[in-house]
Parts: sequence; structure tokens; C-alpha cells
Amino acid sequence: MDTVLLRSWRFLIAFQYRWVLRQPADTLDRGPARLAPVFARSPMLFPLLAALQYRMTAAPPTDGCPIWVTHRSSKIERALRDLGEAFGRSLEARAPRRRHAAFSAVLSPRLVTRIVRLVARRAHRLDRHVQRSLVQMLLEYAALCRIFARSPPALVLVPCDLSPRRIALGAAAERRGVPCLYLQLSLFNTYAPPFRPDMAVVVNSQAERSLAAIGAATLRRSPGEGVPQLRFRAEPPRRIGVVLNNYIRPEKLEGSLIRLRRQFPEAAFILRPHPNSRHRLRPMPEGFLLDSPGRDLAAFADEIDLAIVGNSVAQLDLLGLGLPVVHLDGLDEIAFDHCGFVAEGLVFGAATAAEIEFGRVRAFYVRPSWRPRLLERLGVLPDPRPRGREREALQRWLHDCLDHEPFRGRPVCAAS
Repeated sequence: MDTVLLRSWRFLIAFQYRWVLRQPADTLDRGPARLAPVFARSPMLFPLLAALQYRMTAAPPTDGCPIWVTHRSSKIERALRDLGEAFGRSLEARAPRRRHAAFSAVLSPRLVTRIVRLVARRAHRLDRHVQRSLVQMLLEYAALCRIFARSPPALVLVPCDLSPRRIALGAAAERRGVPCLYLQLSLFNTYAPPFRPDMAVVVNSQAERSLAAIGAATLRRSPGEGVPQLRFRAEPPRRIGVVLNNYIRPEKLEGSLIRLRRQFPEAAFILRPHPNSRHRLRPMPEGFLLDSPGRDLAAFADEIDLAIVGNSVAQLDLLGLGLPVVHLDGLDEIAFDHCGFVAEGLVFGAATAAEIEFGRVRAFYVRPSWRPRLLERLGVLPDPRPRGREREALQRWLHDCLDHEPFRGRPVCAAS
């Protein structure tokens, strides 16, 4: 196993155990329980099924596709457009017509068998969710290495939320010498990736320190507008927003919403589902309205006095919009304070709806130490270091990648 792949292997195992496996067992897709004894007797069986069921996102770019995205994502495409505008480049993302290619079209059955045996031998004692992720990462990595050897892109862009396919893209870029730009899009993900990007655009000092430790050149993205002071419009709050993530059980969620209603009987509630959620939330408990699909988070925040949030980075996003936030246990199937914002002293946490007293919430957020801590996390504290040279260096680097031979005319590959 080569060095970059070994780093990726170790990172993915640690990442899955830290962030995914802290969730209750029934939130993970672990396969039929009745097959568990069969998988235990035959360690190769589960990795083989994972390989056969998985359709890779690695596919060569099509003609007329200046940005090669492996999977459609409005968030990634918006980030690419913003980045292009900031540096005077055209980074308009378009997915190829064929979004997926079966791995048999890129990898030989012999290589797939080697990957299955590797996971079965080295990871058979690990959770099956981790085994599946390892199979996915290795298939993507092997396919991308072969594609890059034949037709390397001018540049790869890897967002910070490191799924197996994103790890594979960054690792394949390092292995094949393809220029790599790492984008920290989430305030939550401040870790260093297992591959070494050539450049990294970050949004706070925590990520900057992590990337600098592995030798990556970094540029702090401009924070734009300042963070407003937290507003306390009404006490008790008249309009309360409830923000969900994608790990919910509708029948269990209903009980939590009813208890919230009892705690604030006079308030109107607006429920905001996760944008990617497929859960049916109707009929709604009395006093709850569904937020308009696709509405901007800032517009949602403007209409409410208080946000009740589950395990989501939206906690920090809403605080950055000037809205008080309460992290409430029981809104999702993930353990309380999975993101760690309550432990950091950034978000008011409550184990039950009865603990949400607006006076206590206000006292928590008016502490003198709270706002500087939030600004540090959001990356909007004044930076004494001049950033002009770093910005110019990134512009020159992008120019060299996209406009000079041998990269001129080649597509950009972005992992969504």
C-alpha cells in the first residue's frame, strides 16, 4: 500500500469512528441483520457485496465540460462560482452527461478482487459501515489513478467534508502529481486532510493551523460582512424556528416537538427540514408550520426570535446571522452535542425542552468571553498579517494551472 493511500486508509477509519460511529447503531445502514453470522464466517463476503453494489463516480469528462464534477451538488457548484468570481476565473460547474461509470469499465476484475481481499484481511473486525467506506475509497482511488494517468485534469478541487470519494480524489491527485486545491467550506471541518493539497482556501484560523502543519499553502478567505450582535427580539420568544438534520425518525421527532410546544405554548413554530431530507413530516403537530423549501437560511433567521437546532453546523451559521441558538437533545438520532459546540462554550445546550428558559439563554450569550470565542471560530477576527502576497500567489498558481501548457484546455475536476 503506497504512502498516500495508507494515510487515507488510516484517516478514513479514524474519521468514521469519530464522526459516524458516535451515532446510534440503528441510524447506520449495516445490511440485513440475519446475514451478520454469514459475514462473520466469510470475511470476504461483505466487501465483495459492497464492491458489487457500488457505482463509482469516477468518469472521464465529456466534451464541452470545463468543470468536471463527480456528482451534482448545488453547494459545491455555488462555492466554485464564488471562488471563480473572487479570482477572475470562470469556474461554472457542469456535471457530465454520464454521471456514473461502473467500475468494471475502468478496473479489471483482478484488481477489484485484490481490493476486496485487502479490506477483508485488514478490516474484517471493523464496523461494516467502515468496511463499505474503505471499499468505496479504494475503488475510486484506483479508477482515478488510471484515469489521471491517461488524461489528467488541469486541477482538482476537493471540499472539506471528506467522504470516501473526496478522499480518493485528493489522494489520486497527490499520487499522480495533479495540482490540488482544498476548500474549507464548513466551519466545522477544521482538520487536515490525509492528502497534501498544493493550495488551501480556509475560513478560520483552526483550519489554517491544521493545513500549515502538513505543509499546504493557505489563504484565509475574506469573511465579507461582519457578524452582527446577537438580537433578543422578544422574551418569551414569539416565533421559534426548529432546524433539523438528515438523521431523524419522524415518529420520534413528533414527541420532541410536542414537548417544545408545551414549553412555549404561546409561540408560533416554523420547522426547517434538512435540504436533502426525504422524510415525510406530515401531518405536523399542532402549532408547527413547514418552512418554504429552498429558502435561504438568512431569510429564515430574519423571521424568528430563537432557533432550536439538532446536531448541525447550522448552529454556528445562525449565530453568525445574529440569532440566539439552543442545541436540543432529541431532535435527531445522533448523540447530544455530536458537533462539540456546546462543549466549546459556543452554543447553549439543553437535554430537555423544560431546560430552555429564555433568561438562561440570554445570560449564556451576553457573557463577555462568548463573542470573541465565536468570532475566532467563524474566522472573522482581525488578521494582523498582510494577505496580499498570499492572494497574488494563489492567483498566479491558478493561472499556471489553467492557462499554461501542458494544462491549457484541460477540465477542472471537482468532487462534490
